[in-house]
Amino acid sequence: RLASFGMWRELISYGRHTIAATTVIRVGEEIPVLLLGRFTGAAALGQLRYGRRIASLPLAMIMAAASYVLFPAFARIATERERFQASVLRALRWMAILAVGGGLIMIPLGKPLATLAFGSVWAEAGEAVMALGVYTAARGISSLIVEALKAHGRPEVVTRMNVVELVVGTIAMAALLPFGLVGVCVGISIGAVVRGAYALHRAHVVVGLPLRNLLEAIRAPLIAALVMVAVLLPLDTLVLHAGDRTVVPGLLVLTLEGVLGVAIYSGILHVLIPGALAEFRGLLKKLRMRSKRPEDASGQRRQEEIRKRVLAQNLFDQMSPVEQDAALGPDLAAAVRNGEVELGDLVTAEQEPDRSAPGTGRS
Repeated sequence: RLASFGMWRELISYGRHTIAATTVIRVGEEIPVLLLGRFTGAAALGQLRYGRRIASLPLAMIMAAASYVLFPAFARIATERERFQASVLRALRWMAILAVGGGLIMIPLGKPLATLAFGSVWAEAGEAVMALGVYTAARGISSLIVEALKAHGRPEVVTRMNVVELVVGTIAMAALLPFGLVGVCVGISIGAVVRGAYALHRAHVVVGLPLRNLLEAIRAPLIAALVMVAVLLPLDTLVLHAGDRTVVPGLLVLTLEGVLGVAIYSGILHVLIPGALAEFRGLLKKLRMRSKRPEDASGQRRQEEIRKRVLAQNLFDQMSPVEQDAALGPDLAAAVRNGEVELGDLVTAEQEPDRSAPGTGRS
């Protein structure tokens, strides 16, 4: 039996920490709503909602990659200590490259993006996006640590991480509330940064990853992103003014700024991590090869089915009616001769596995 009371207890023991961690996150998400709604007004809540929506775009993709791709991979190798640690560090480096770059580029481009996308009335939402750029970067990094801890069998640490973020973030938001929407968003980012720092410390203690290696994995992306922000922010604010233009020219200028930012970020990463771009190209090549394999295999199967159909029909046509009746049975042979049944369907049906039978493998 695959199901047992012991397995049920193990699942409950693991799942209760996940439920607790998710509950803490949901409570934390309502704190800025409570503060702004009580002390600032409904207009600020609308600006916060749109700001969060824009800032969450890169974070959503990062979280999806961590949850649906990295966690199963980590879980399979969690018992192999050296391989697990090396995989976590490598994934952390790439997660930092995506999260830090995708988050901090919102600092110079967040306000013009919100203004051009939703109109000048939502300019405050763009300022919120700028303040939440650090939140996106820090949350992306800590999300990978979350999956590593869960795969290592320590989901209770994730709950503590979320509690730390809730407490620190609430204190920071309350302290910065006089600065309005931007102050609250900065408080959210402060909570996320402290959560990320605590996550790295727990990864060092629980998983056994050297703290120096953890910091080294995020050092280069952080330096590259800061340089990118230092170039783009004054360029847009003092020179290009993408958000002040009409929609089409503004989006064109914003796109050029984004391309420039990616170029700066990639160039500095190439200097600080010489093999990063080559490794990235190698990963893309592997993904393309893997995506082509199923297509090639399905094409070969179709060609094989066609070949079998043609051979079966030729053999059937060369038989006498008596031989056909002996091979298929009188009724089925007569149906094939009359065109009521395709012989090729009978041949390919014999090759398919019985999908109605219950599986015996573990899910």
